[in-house]
Amino acid sequence: MPEADTLPKFLVRNYQKYGTKRVTVRQKDFGIWNRYTWQDYYENVKYLALGLLSLGLERNDKVTIIGENAPEWFWAEYAVQAAGGVPSGIFTDSIPSEVSYIVKHSGSRFVLAEDQEQVDKFLKLKAEDGLEFKNIVYWDPKGLNNYDDPALLSYKRVQELGKEYEKQHPGLFEQKIEQGKPEDISVILYTSGTTGLPKGAMLTQGSLVAAGKMWMWMDPWYETDEYVSFISPAWATEQFYGVSAGLQSGARINFPEEPETVQENIREVGPQTVMFGPRLWEDITSRVQAKMIDATFLNRLIYSLCLPVGYKRADLQAVRKKPGLYWKALFRIADLAVFRPIRDSVGLMKVRSAFTGGAPLNAESFRLLRALGINLKQFYGLTETGGVTMHEEDGVRYDTVGKCVKGMEIRITDEGEILARGASVFVGYYKNPEVTAEKLRDGWFHTGDAGYFDDDGQLVFLGRVKDLVAVGGHMVSPEHIEGRLKFSPFIKDAMVIGGMERPYLTALVQIDFENVGRWAEKNKLPYTTFTDLSQKPEVYKLTLEHVNRINRILPSYSQVRRYSHLHKQFDADEAELTRTRKLRRQFINDRYKGLIDAMYTDNSLYKVETEVKYRDGRKGTMETAITIQSPKVKEGD
Repeated sequence: MPEADTLPKFLVRNYQKYGTKRVTVRQKDFGIWNRYTWQDYYENVKYLALGLLSLGLERNDKVTIIGENAPEWFWAEYAVQAAGGVPSGIFTDSIPSEVSYIVKHSGSRFVLAEDQEQVDKFLKLKAEDGLEFKNIVYWDPKGLNNYDDPALLSYKRVQELGKEYEKQHPGLFEQKIEQGKPEDISVILYTSGTTGLPKGAMLTQGSLVAAGKMWMWMDPWYETDEYVSFISPAWATEQFYGVSAGLQSGARINFPEEPETVQENIREVGPQTVMFGPRLWEDITSRVQAKMIDATFLNRLIYSLCLPVGYKRADLQAVRKKPGLYWKALFRIADLAVFRPIRDSVGLMKVRSAFTGGAPLNAESFRLLRALGINLKQFYGLTETGGVTMHEEDGVRYDTVGKCVKGMEIRITDEGEILARGASVFVGYYKNPEVTAEKLRDGWFHTGDAGYFDDDGQLVFLGRVKDLVAVGGHMVSPEHIEGRLKFSPFIKDAMVIGGMERPYLTALVQIDFENVGRWAEKNKLPYTTFTDLSQKPEVYKLTLEHVNRINRILPSYSQVRRYSHLHKQFDADEAELTRTRKLRRQFINDRYKGLIDAMYTDNSLYKVETEVKYRDGRKGTMETAITIQSPKVKEGD
């Protein structure tokens, strides 16, 4: 077989190479790891594809997939591609209106859904929106036995239809795969929609294959590697990482039992490579810091003595210097005493390379994780481009996102916008030629992101161009300051506000309910709800110390002059966050306009009305007084 140039062809290559000799997928179910060889993998994809063809799937038909990470999702994507269709994923926590938009926009005729919860969303769309689906195929039958909708079929039944179809059409599956070309649309990925409705980015087989190749050029994968897939394949990052690089490398893909058992399953598997979003890495640093706060005096003392050793080693690596024998010996001791147990507790003992992407990870968390001996690297990429930059093995700087990857080009415009061009760039937005023409010119994708190259040739990412704010004649990146705020174990999220004729920066801060709650219990501080805890003076004192520390190291124009603890958590279901947990800044600005305006006055309190749901289903409102805090600031700079 010639060199594979589509994902289904890589599947055939691996099947022919390994057959029953190697287990390629494991999924934990009821405490037992179910194993699938490459032959199992191939046959599951083959008969699902043939089953869909028997049901009427035609070339370029759009197919929606929704469910938690599982072998069935991956099989479904490869099967649809092999049959000539185009898959499109949806996040499992998407509300019906979000599901409706994507299904309508993509024109999906088929749906592959995990379970009853997801099936119900599509049956509701049929009943209320009049949407018609050729078939809704589910892979977890629990609770669906009594459903009588004629469109419903089980995954196993479709595969049985595929086996019957093969008897009348021998060799059709292999023929369909051979007909596949790099120019074929491989997947439609819907963007996070931070500025409005999501757009459907069309990636070809060639661009998806190239994205995986580029990743492995920068950080090789091996067929003996273990990888745990838990980032939703509806997100572009998992498409580039697990779906493309995982298949091309032949590595073993492990699927967790439940979303709640991910950390436990990662620790059990001991993967060589991991990909976490910034929020998960920030959660890990918060947990480490919180554990140290709760630790005994002796353990805190040992940690405080060892951490500077880790920082020293990480800082030397950042400037491509090797530690001498003295520092090597000290790090060895610190690693055995403190860092190895910490890495083991979060399942990262065997990790060779760890990555973060999707948004910048704050420099403090990045530096701490590297100090703990985690070989963490950052990459920059977009749904439309694949990976654009990535840290090399040496010279990992905390405030950069690495160097341009092989096969890509980067340009910075006079306005500071990042442009990217290369083999992994998408071919356009589905049903949106106007925006495609605006964003994709002469092969260059206009990212809308701001950045510049440092003296080492590494890209410094500043954030979205439209999100940069002008304060005192300086352009400031809110994301940079938000990252520093979130380094506190007591701050879960933050949004920095400024610009638009506002004379200084303010911030909405969301406390980390788990860590602050644990601290409150330890210090015998009574509270009832998130709202109650967030407005306690003692809790403001906790965050004020951190904000004051940040202000001491920031230029005067970048300092946070006023901030408030939000009385609730940012919520994706309320459109405050995207499904990938990015802030919808304009929406938050509009929703909390009164509170934001109050932070630009001399007021120290602002009253809001919040909705309360009672146990009997009734709803009411409650008035809450939100404190507006004024941290210390330095003048000048």
